[in-house]
Amino acid sequence: MNQFIKIKTILLVSIFLINGVVAQDSDSNKRFANWFWNDPSVLARDFNMNNWVAIGYTGIALGGLTNFDQSNSSFVQNRYYGSEFLNITNEFGTFKIVAPATAAIFGGTLLTKNSKLQDAAFTSFQAVINTGITVNISKFVFARSRPHQDDGPHDFDFFQPGETSFPSGHASTAFALFVPWVSYYPNALTYSLLIIPVGTSIARIAHGKHWLSDVTAGALIGTYWARYLSKKHMRINEMSDRINFTPIVMSNGGGISISLKL
Repeated sequence: MNQFIKIKTILLVSIFLINGVVAQDSDSNKRFANWFWNDPSVLARDFNMNNWVAIGYTGIALGGLTNFDQSNSSFVQNRYYGSEFLNITNEFGTFKIVAPATAAIFGGTLLTKNSKLQDAAFTSFQAVINTGITVNISKFVFARSRPHQDDGPHDFDFFQPGETSFPSGHASTAFALFVPWVSYYPNALTYSLLIIPVGTSIARIAHGKHWLSDVTAGALIGTYWARYLSKKHMRINEMSDRINFTPIVMSNGGGISISLKL
C-alpha cells in the first residue's frame, strides 16, 4: 500500500505548510488555506455529465494508444536512452524533490508583496499536491505493469498493490509544476519551459519506466489540475485554451500533439 502511504505523507506536508501560512495571521495569506481546503469540494460540486463524457472519450483514446505502446517504447528506448538532457528533465518529475521545492518557492514569495507571484507559486504547489493524490489513487486502481517487467502493455491487475505504471507520476508532476506559470505569465519564456515536462515524459519511456499511454495520462492529469486551479484562483470565468494535448494514433506508432496559442 505504498500509494496510500505517499498520500498520507503528501497531506501531512501540505497541512504543515498551510497551517504555517495561516499562523502568520495575515488576511491575504488566509486565502491560500481557503483555496487548499475548499477547491476539491468546489470541483466535486461543479463536476457534471460533460466532465464524465470527456473522461470517457479520453479513456477510449488512451485505450487505443495502448496498441502502440510496445512499438513506441522500443523506438524511444533505442533512440533516446542515455540522453543527458532527458536524464536532467526526468528529475523535474520526482515528487519527493518537486513537492518540497514548490513549497519552498511559495514560502519565498510570501516575503514579497507581489500577490500575483504568490498566487502562481501556490497554484503550482497545490497542483503538484492534488496531482500526486490523484495519480497515486489511480495507480492502485489500474495496477498496470511497467515496461521493464516484460508483461506487455495490456497487463492491468486492477486494485492490486505493487503495479504502478499507469498513470505516470513523473509526467503528471512535471506538468503540474510548470503549467500554472504559463497560465499566470503567458509569454515566450514560460511556454519554452514546457520542453521540460515533455522531456520528463520522454525520459520515462526511454528509461523503460512507463508506456506512452502512461505519460499521456499523466500529462493530462497534471495539466487538468494546473489549469483548473489557475482558472479558479485567477477569478475569471473563462481562460483561453492556451495549451491543448491530443493523443495521436498512427499506423506506425503514436505520440502527443501539443497546441499552444500565443
